[in-house]
Amino acid sequence: VPWGFYSQRGGEFLMSRLRIPSGILTAQQLKAIAIAAKEFANGQLHITTRQDIQIHNVSYEKSVNIIEYLKDFDISSRGGGGNTVRNITGCYLSGVCPYEEIEVYKLVWGLTEYLLSLDDSYNLPRKFKIAFSGCGRDCAFVGVNDVGFIPKNGKFRVIVGGGMGARPAVGSVIEEEVSVDDVGYVVKAIMNVFNKYGDRKNRHHNRLRFLIESPQYGHLITMCFC
Repeated sequence: VPWGFYSQRGGEFLMSRLRIPSGILTAQQLKAIAIAAKEFANGQLHITTRQDIQIHNVSYEKSVNIIEYLKDFDISSRGGGGNTVRNITGCYLSGVCPYEEIEVYKLVWGLTEYLLSLDDSYNLPRKFKIAFSGCGRDCAFVGVNDVGFIPKNGKFRVIVGGGMGARPAVGSVIEEEVSVDDVGYVVKAIMNVFNKYGDRKNRHHNRLRFLIESPQYGHLITMCFC
């Protein structure tokens, strides 16, 4: 599962979830995904709300073929599922939006490369979602992510503790202005606290927002900025 493969209902086939940072692909990459879907599955694709692309009906024997084929096009399923840093999303108009204050797709790509290189990113208490919006319109809905960034005065306001699910929550602002150069440090610091103190026993109570609500450990997230 940390490699982005899930067993489909019935257990005969797999679904492969490909990470598409900020939802941006080249024409060559799109073609490669189409070829992989036809060659190693039944050609069925699913575009997710988290800017991933899923290939369905993959046989167990051909799962490695997808990884091997797409790596030459800089496409990976690594971290596509499980208790990992999930695909980092960004405003879908980043790079072309006239209202964009910071071109967040570049930060999404850079942060993705950094976090994918860390072993800690694949053994967290629960999934960890990050999002970036390029302006105050917040097209990326950063408030319902574990960590979200939204521009303010050429820097970023940092929002933590959001999430969907049975107990949805909108995140809270823990820092009003963080420089672009410090984004990676901020995410790593929050991830370190979550990794160390997050609840690894109760699956229904182990997202970051529950740690923040904890009277015992909640203050540690704020201390990341001290």
